[in-house]
Amino acid sequence: MDGYLNKYKIIQILFAVAVVLLIANLLIGRFNSEIESVQKVEFDKNFTPAKIDSIFLASLNIYNIKQKWIHKITNKKSKKKSHLLNYKIEVPNDLPNILLIREIYKNLEATKLLIKSKEIKINGNSLLEIYNGKKLVLKSEFNYEKKISHLAGHLNLLIILQDKPGNEVKNELLNSIYKVTFLFLPTTQKIDLVNEIKQNNKDFALIVNQNIEELKFKIKNSFNENRIRQGVKAILESFPKTKFILFTNNFNPSYKIKLAFNLRKVKLLFQKNLINFTEKYKTGFRKIFKSYVMNTGVNDTLNVVLSLENFMKVKNDLKKYEKYGYKFVAY
Repeated sequence: MDGYLNKYKIIQILFAVAVVLLIANLLIGRFNSEIESVQKVEFDKNFTPAKIDSIFLASLNIYNIKQKWIHKITNKKSKKKSHLLNYKIEVPNDLPNILLIREIYKNLEATKLLIKSKEIKINGNSLLEIYNGKKLVLKSEFNYEKKISHLAGHLNLLIILQDKPGNEVKNELLNSIYKVTFLFLPTTQKIDLVNEIKQNNKDFALIVNQNIEELKFKIKNSFNENRIRQGVKAILESFPKTKFILFTNNFNPSYKIKLAFNLRKVKLLFQKNLINFTEKYKTGFRKIFKSYVMNTGVNDTLNVVLSLENFMKVKNDLKKYEKYGYKFVAY
C-alpha cells in the first residue's frame, strides 16, 4: 500500500514539474518574441511627419471624410512646441471606423512605420497611433457622430446583355457583390440564364422593341389588341419575376402595348429617361462615368443603362465609389 502511495506521489511531482517547465518555456518564448519585436522597430527616413500626415488625410478622403469633420488638436497651454500630429475625427454613424483604420494600415503597410490601434469603447470610439522608430508621430481618435452621414448618393446600374456572356464573364457578373440589374431581349435561350441570375439573388428585366425575333414574344404597334395581349402573356409567363420592362430608344410603344403591360401591373421604363452609356467609347469612358457619379447628390439616384463592354471598363472603380459613400440600389 505504501509503495502504491509513493508511486502516486512521484507521478504527481513529475506532472507538476512538467507543468512548471511548460509555463517557463512559454514565458521565455514570449519574452524572446517581445525582444524581437522591439528590435524590429526601425526609423524610416523616407517618411517625414508631413508625408505621414498627407497619407493619413488622403486615406480619410477615400471615405469622403469631410474637412469639417477633421479636427487638429493643439496644446495651447504648453510653452514647448509639440511636433505630434494630434487629431480627433468625427465618423458618420453609418461608417464603421475600422474601415478607416484598415485603409490607413493598407496605405502604410509597405513602410517601416509602426501602427497601433485599439478600441477605446466597445462598438464605439477608437484610437490610432503611428510611430516612426520609437517616436510617436501621429495620434488620432475616431469618434462616432450621429448627426452626420456617410451617404453620398445612389447608383442604379442596368447592364444590357446582347448575347449570352461567356462563362468567365458570366461568373464574374453573377458573383459581383454590387447590386445590378441585367437587361436582355426575351428569348428561349435566356431562360437558363434567368435561373442562374435568380439563384445568385440578382435582378433581371426585359427589353421590348422591334428586335424581338421569336414569334411568341414578338410585339409590334401594328398588331391588334388580342395579338399584343398574347405576346405580353407569353413574355411574362416565360420570365416571371422580371423587375420591369424597358422600351429602348428605337421603339415607341403604342397605347395598346403599354395598357397590356399595365393591366398585368408591370413597371414600365423608357431608355430615353435614363443616362445612356450603351455607345462605344474608344477612350476616356471611365473619366466620363466618374463625372456623372461624383455629380450625383446625396438625395439623388443616378439611373444608368450600360452596355456590357462599358460596364466591364468601370467595374473595378465601383469599390472606390462605395468607399466614398455611394450606395448601389435597384428598381
